[in-house]
Amino acid sequence: MVAIGAAQDGLFLMAWGIGATALGVVIATDFRGAARRVYGLAARSMWFAAHRDPTRRAVAFLRAGAGLFALVGPIALAWGVFELSRGRQGPGFPERFPTPVIVMWFLIAAVGLLQLWTRSGWLRRACAEGGTLRRAAAAVLTAAMVGFVAAGSFGQPVTMLCCWLVGMSAALTLLLTGKELPANP
Repeated sequence: MVAIGAAQDGLFLMAWGIGATALGVVIATDFRGAARRVYGLAARSMWFAAHRDPTRRAVAFLRAGAGLFALVGPIALAWGVFELSRGRQGPGFPERFPTPVIVMWFLIAAVGLLQLWTRSGWLRRACAEGGTLRRAAAAVLTAAMVGFVAAGSFGQPVTMLCCWLVGMSAALTLLLTGKELPANP
């Protein structure tokens, strides 16, 4: 049982490191306008925010933050590999998360999916723009979000991490396959 907890810690660090590195590099380098696209998505997703075009300063701040994730991600990945290779003891995930935590996850996932699939939502627009790859990525991202919460409610942390990685891959696919934005916002 001790080795399972250590393996879960290592798997979490590896999954976090892979996700942080991938998103950090893509957004920090503004590959295919990813930083401006993420900034626009964040501005549209806040109901109380003013809808405006991304400014250079805001996008630069987002890119700097993503650069930190791009730097810390490989460290977390290496640390996770180290944890797995040593089989160290660690707190691990609980066998089952408390009911209030599961209810909170379901509420957050429901609100998030509702917001992503509204008329102006990111996933609805990705499907409307067409393309089999974008539609499949939207479906996979939705399934990964539901799977993450379901796996957490059944006490399956490894499945949760797999759903998180699959969802991250689908989100990166959607982010990178959109229409390329102009270089200067």
